[in-house]
Amino acid sequence: KAQCTACHTAGVVGAPKFGDAAAWAPRIQTGYDALLNAALKGKNAMAAQGGGEFQDLEIGRAVVYMANAAGGKFAEPQAAGAPAEAASAPAEAASAAK
Repeated sequence: KAQCTACHTAGVVGAPKFGDAAAWAPRIQTGYDALLNAALKGKNAMAAQGGGEFQDLEIGRAVVYMANAAGGKFAEPQAAGAPAEAASAPAEAASAAK
């Protein structure tokens, strides 16, 4: 959080401010993949991963959090295998109840 807010709270060097729907709208329209790519590889004054060292999943979750706070409707990325595990849990519970 601190890594992203260092620039996105005050709008440093043109960074869209957290929660600023007007500033985020054109970025949100490019889609999640484009936003994630910019965050992972850097864009303009923003260094790759905001200048930190994070897992791609962490960056993806940060992108979704910030974009959605400004009106985006992106689903939070899940760790590999998480959706399959979550989907199989109700079926396993139903089988166990029989």
